[in-house]
Amino acid sequence: MDINEMPDLEHILKDIRAIKTALHRHDHVIRQILLPKYFGLMSAYYGGAMLFVFGLFQGFIVYYGAYDRIPSVVRYLLWAFFAFATVSGGVIKLVSLTRASRELSGPTGVFSLMREFFILPLRHVYIGAAIGALLVSLYLIQTGLAMLVISVVVLMVGIIWNQLGEYIKSRSYLVVGYWLIVSAGLSFFFVQAYPFAVLALSPSLGFLYSASSDFGKVTRTGRPPMSKPGQGPRLDKVIHERSRLMILTYLASADNLRAAFTELRDQLGFTAGNLSIQLKNLEDAGFVRIEKSFVDNKPFTDVALTKAGEAALQAYLDEMEQLIMALKNRS
Repeated sequence: MDINEMPDLEHILKDIRAIKTALHRHDHVIRQILLPKYFGLMSAYYGGAMLFVFGLFQGFIVYYGAYDRIPSVVRYLLWAFFAFATVSGGVIKLVSLTRASRELSGPTGVFSLMREFFILPLRHVYIGAAIGALLVSLYLIQTGLAMLVISVVVLMVGIIWNQLGEYIKSRSYLVVGYWLIVSAGLSFFFVQAYPFAVLALSPSLGFLYSASSDFGKVTRTGRPPMSKPGQGPRLDKVIHERSRLMILTYLASADNLRAAFTELRDQLGFTAGNLSIQLKNLEDAGFVRIEKSFVDNKPFTDVALTKAGEAALQAYLDEMEQLIMALKNRS
């Protein structure tokens, strides 16, 4: 059969590639937020500043015998340098965020991106870690073990850093997270005597490692494996149904990968009952998240494409593209 007699295959291929493009249109922005262009230099700068300041503090404590005996001018200068490094590093990070948000939704998009990619996906990690660290810290302060709070805070940061690494599939984030967790745990044995040594060695070495590693490298894509040549396609039966494929495709191309129930109903031409059934199937498969609330005293249902849904749709499209290309090559 002549390929010119199969225009539908070309149209289907174009549609598949358009959907795949829509699926990944935010990927570079997400990575720009967590892995900005100058992240390595920023990490080396901040890690070096921590190692320098807290290393000197610990050295002066050993030399003078106590923190209070260090000349006040030296203490003020060291803290001023550390504050400058912290503020300037934060400014550089904010500039990176602003540039990334401008690519997606304009200069005012920073907070919406932070909410979407940091606060919402990881909010229970932040809240749980913060509450746990606060309660343990209050207990340690009350029992006269205030210096152990340093180890607790480092441990909390390590847990959050690890979760961020899993979220964006970054091996380097995971390595730094585990380093912070392990070093914080070991530091409980000597943080009372050498508090600044813990700060100099634990967080700062983590930042320095991140500066020397390839933060653009991911651990895995999170997608199901594609069929090997000769095995035939392994199409997801949940997605392959026309109505559910329409829903996932619409969500993949929507802003923030989400849409209202009424929007899906009206734009896709479903009845409310049919849409509810299809969404329930997708929710049971873990492909969408359904959130119900009230807006202006009226019920409101929001439907969002999950990470599992993105990965499954991507794998389905890859399989379909592979199948159609095979059909074209046989013609």
